[in-house]
Amino acid sequence: MFRGLSRSKGYSLLNITGLAIGITSAALIFLWAEDELNYDAVFPNKDYIYNIPTNQDYNGKIYTFNATPGILIPTLKEEVPGIEYATRFNESTQLMSVNDKALYKSGAYVDLDFFKMFSLHFIAGSIDNLANDINAIAITQKTANQLFGTDKNLVGKSIVLNNGQAHSVGGVIEDLPENVSLKFDWLGNYKAFEKGKEFLKMWGSNSTASYVQLNKNADVAAIDSEVRKVIPKNKGGEESIYGFLDSMKNWHLYSHKNGEKVVGQIVYVRLMMWIALIILIIACINFMNLATARSTKRAGEVGIRKVLGSKRKQLIVQFITEALIITSVAAIISIILLYLSLPYFNSIIGKDLTVGLGNPIHIATLVGIVLCCGVLAGSYPAFYLSSFIPAIVLKGGRSKKGGAAFIRNGLVVIQFSASIVLIIATIIIYSQIQYVKNRDIGFNRSNLVAIDLQGEAAKSSNAIEKEMADSHMVKNAGVISYNLMHGGWNGSGFEWEGKPEDFNPLISFRSIDAGFIPSVGMEIVEGRNFYDNPVQDGYGDSLASNFKVIITQSFADMLGKGSAIGKIIRNSDETYEVAGVVKNVQYGSMYSKSDPILFFNNPQMASLLYARINENAPRDKALSSLEAIMRKFSPAFPFEYKFVEDTFNAKFRSEQFLERLAKWFAFIAILISCFGLFGLAAYTAEQRNKEIGIRKVLGASIGNVVHLLSSDFLKLVLIAIVLAIPLAWILMGNWLEKFSYRVSLSWWMFGLAALLALVIALATVSFQSIKAALTNPTKSLRNE
Repeated sequence: MFRGLSRSKGYSLLNITGLAIGITSAALIFLWAEDELNYDAVFPNKDYIYNIPTNQDYNGKIYTFNATPGILIPTLKEEVPGIEYATRFNESTQLMSVNDKALYKSGAYVDLDFFKMFSLHFIAGSIDNLANDINAIAITQKTANQLFGTDKNLVGKSIVLNNGQAHSVGGVIEDLPENVSLKFDWLGNYKAFEKGKEFLKMWGSNSTASYVQLNKNADVAAIDSEVRKVIPKNKGGEESIYGFLDSMKNWHLYSHKNGEKVVGQIVYVRLMMWIALIILIIACINFMNLATARSTKRAGEVGIRKVLGSKRKQLIVQFITEALIITSVAAIISIILLYLSLPYFNSIIGKDLTVGLGNPIHIATLVGIVLCCGVLAGSYPAFYLSSFIPAIVLKGGRSKKGGAAFIRNGLVVIQFSASIVLIIATIIIYSQIQYVKNRDIGFNRSNLVAIDLQGEAAKSSNAIEKEMADSHMVKNAGVISYNLMHGGWNGSGFEWEGKPEDFNPLISFRSIDAGFIPSVGMEIVEGRNFYDNPVQDGYGDSLASNFKVIITQSFADMLGKGSAIGKIIRNSDETYEVAGVVKNVQYGSMYSKSDPILFFNNPQMASLLYARINENAPRDKALSSLEAIMRKFSPAFPFEYKFVEDTFNAKFRSEQFLERLAKWFAFIAILISCFGLFGLAAYTAEQRNKEIGIRKVLGASIGNVVHLLSSDFLKLVLIAIVLAIPLAWILMGNWLEKFSYRVSLSWWMFGLAALLALVIALATVSFQSIKAALTNPTKSLRNE
C-alpha cells in the first residue's frame, strides 16, 4: 500500500496538497460558523430571555426599533404573569477617570434583574452593593485592569464619570466572550439614570431597550399577545405602536424589518457552509480523477491479486484504506496550515478564533471530515479498480472502455462549474458594494472628520469653528446633534396645510448651526441656509412666533406642489416656517430611500462637530491642530474623532466580509481544481508520449502538440462555463433581490469570470503540454 503511494509521488503530492488546502479552508469556515451559531451561548437562560422591540406604523410603513417607553418594564412586571425577571437597558458611553488614567467606556444603566437574567459572575463585590448605593457601578475585569492595574481591592474605590460625579466600584464582573449580543464595560443602576428624567415615564417616549426572562413553563405565545397590548392600552387605544417578544436565540442570526422577522447573519452562515462543502467536494474530485486516471498502471496489480485469490471486497477495502491514509496525512498537514493561516483569517473576519484541538467537538469534526472525504474520494476509484477482469488486464487490455474517462470529464466540469460560480459571485458582490458606495448620498464624505463635543464645548461652537478656520487646516466646520450617518431622533404628528388626515409619516430631526450645511457639502436646492445667529431664525427669542427650519427634498415633496419656502409646519404648540430645502441625505441604511429630515438652528443641542480638512493639508498635522483647538475648549476630555469615510465604509461590513471571503475561497477552489487539471494533463501527456513523438518526427510543431493536448480540457472548461453562468445568474439574482438599491446583472460580469477560468485552465494545461512538446521524441520512441 505505502509502496504504491511512494511510486506515484507526484500524484500523491497533488492529492495530499489539494485535500490539505480543502480541509484547511473548510476548517476555517467551520470555526467561524461555530462562533456565529454559538452567539450568546454563554448565558444559561438564553432559551427564556426575550428582547422587546417595537413595531411602529407610520402612514402604512412599518418601522422596527429596539426602543420602548421607560415605563414599559415595571408595567409588564406588574400586569403580565409568567415574567420572572425584567430589565431596562440604556446604553451610554462615559469617560471613566481614575487618577491620571481616563478612558471612554461603553456601558449601560440597567435594572438589577439584569445581573440575574444574564448570570453575571462577580469576581469582587456583589449586586447588593449596587442595590444599597444606586450610584455604585459594576465594571468588567478588563476595564478594572485598564483603570486600576494590578490592584485587586477595588470595591469602594472611586471612578469619576465624564469629569463629574465620583461613583464607587460596587463590583467587578467576569469578562464575557466576544460573541455576545449585549456588550458592555460597565453597568450602573437604572434608578440613578432615571432621576429627574420625566420623559422616561411617558408612554410616547421610546428611549429604552427592554428585556424579559420568562418562567420555564410559561406560554410564550400568550405572553407575547399580552405584551402587544400594553403600549396601545396605555396610549389611549392607539394601535400604531406595539411591542413584541423577540427570542434571544434569534438576536444575532435573524433581524426584524417592516414588522417581520427576516434572515440576518444566518444567511451568511448558510452560504459559507455551502462554500466549505463545495471546496471539500472539489478536493475529493481531484482524488477520484487522479486515481482513475492511474488505473492502467494498477490494472496489473489488481489482476495478479485476483488471480492469487483476493476478493473484490478485499480490494475495495484496500483502496478506500489508501484514500483514508492520504486524507489523514492531508488532515495532519491541514492542522499546521490552520495554525499558520488563522491569524490572517481572524484579521479578515474581525474575530479572535482559536483552533481548539482540545475541544472534543473540533476533534470529532476533523475525524468526520477525514472519514467523509476518505470514503467519498476513495469509493469510486475503489469500485472501479476492483471491477477489473484479470484475464483482460493481464493480457494488456482494458477492462473498461470510456466509462472512467466520461466520469472524469464530468467531475472536471463539476469542479470548474463550482469555481466559476464563486468567481462570478465575487465579481457581483464587489460590483454591488461599489455601486452603493458611489451613489449620491447628499453630502461629500471626503476628508470629513466627526469630532465628539464633550463637556461644555457645544456652547463654544462658534469660537471653535472660527479657530479651526483660522488654522488654515480646515475649510469649514459645523455642529449637529446626532451622527449624520445614523438614524437619530425622529417623531410624527407634524401638520401642514393640505396634509391628508390619514397621512402620518415618520420625520427625523437634527439640530445644527449655520456652518454645518457647507461643511458637509449638502446642496441647498431652494431658499437659504441658517443665519449665523440662531436668534435671527427664531431660536433663543421668547417672542418668536415661529422657528425657521430647513427640510430635505423628500419632506418638501410631502408639502405639496409649488415652492416649499415659507410654508408652515406645526407640531404640538410649535410652528415652523421653511427657510430652505436641501438635497436628500442618505442615512441609516444605504440601500433604502432617503427618509425626510427637519433641521433646526439650535447648536446648543450639538454633540458632534464636522470639520472638512483642506485637501492640501497633511492629515496628521491637521488632526494635531484640531486636537489642540478641542483641548483648549474641553481640556478635561480626550480628543475623539472619526473620519466619515470610515463610518460610511462600516455600513457595508457584512457585504465586504462576504466579498473578501468569496474572493479567497474562489481562489482556493480554482487552485484545487487546477491541481487536478495539472495531474490529468500530466497523465494524458504520459499516455500519449509515443503519439507525440511520432507526430514530432512527422513535422508537428510545438503549437500543434499544445493544441492536441489542451483542446479536450478547454472543451470541458467551456462546458463548465455554460453550466455555471445560468446557475450563478439565479443564485446572485436572488441575493441581490434583498437590496432595494442594487446593481444590474451585466454580461461583462459573467464574461470576465469565463475569461479568467479559461486563462487559468489554459495556463495549467499548457505547462504540461509544452513540457511534453519539448521532450526529445527519441526518448519516447527508443523502445518501439
